[in-house]
Amino acid sequence: MIHEFAVEPEVMATWSHFRVLWEDFGVSRGRLLVEFPKEWRKRVYALAPELSPPVRANALCSKLGDPALRLHRMVGPGGRAFVYPADWLRSAVENQATSRPFRAIVARSKSSGRPDVLAADELERDTDPWRVSTQDLNCPRTAVEMAARAGALLRWSEELILVDPYFDPSEPRFVRPFEAFVGVCPGWKRLEVHCARPEPFDRDVQEDKYRRNLVLAAPTGTTLEVFFWPGLPTGGDLHARFVLTERGGIQFDHGLDEGQSTAQTTLVTLLEHEVFLQLRSDYRRGSVTFGTPDVLSIHGKG
Repeated sequence: MIHEFAVEPEVMATWSHFRVLWEDFGVSRGRLLVEFPKEWRKRVYALAPELSPPVRANALCSKLGDPALRLHRMVGPGGRAFVYPADWLRSAVENQATSRPFRAIVARSKSSGRPDVLAADELERDTDPWRVSTQDLNCPRTAVEMAARAGALLRWSEELILVDPYFDPSEPRFVRPFEAFVGVCPGWKRLEVHCARPEPFDRDVQEDKYRRNLVLAAPTGTTLEVFFWPGLPTGGDLHARFVLTERGGIQFDHGLDEGQSTAQTTLVTLLEHEVFLQLRSDYRRGSVTFGTPDVLSIHGKG
């Protein structure tokens, strides 16, 4: 659902290409722009005054330099090798034979016989491999498949917020996906579960339940915070199920639990950026969107 793309610096430094490509990148669009190599952005900055009008060059450099905009759209090289003084396109193509190939490479010109290299002047946005789906109608409800849909997002994130009003750590069908999501990253700076507060609420009972079932799934040095939201009489209560990070979010229609059989599926949807931002605001400490939550903390030992 979320794929990584490489764009030649000369292409991105050209305003006519930048203004089209920039809006097509983002978690919500299913495309992440890889800064390949790690000096990629500096190269674009240097080329922009040569390849774009002054005002446009400043505009594209400003967007590339904005940390908030980059967070949703761009990621690092991810260990991909760039051997200096190699030609950029040649080096990008060489990475296609590794374990971390790009979905596609956008360059100034095509590479003969390579459908994964797209010429910027001839880019067909509704054709593979540029075209990607932002929804999966038939994602199997298994921990492996659910984590796979979120994997590209989780690999580049430091925060993981899981939202499911019916999350129950005493049920293996919830624990297995939790372990799969958390296991994508060896350490999280923020790790949270958000669920509906059971009534009556007994803090000691809930803390014991979460500690017994999830303490080994949370990496050592990571604190898992669990938020129990009461909801509001006016109708503000938890409903949909989400996997959120600092970069974007994904909705799992049926829940963050496995199905009763491998034949069961769920609709998975990448969240539009504005919707994601609102959800990030709703599910945070200090929010009262769903009332005032009870919060417990568990220190991971996994």
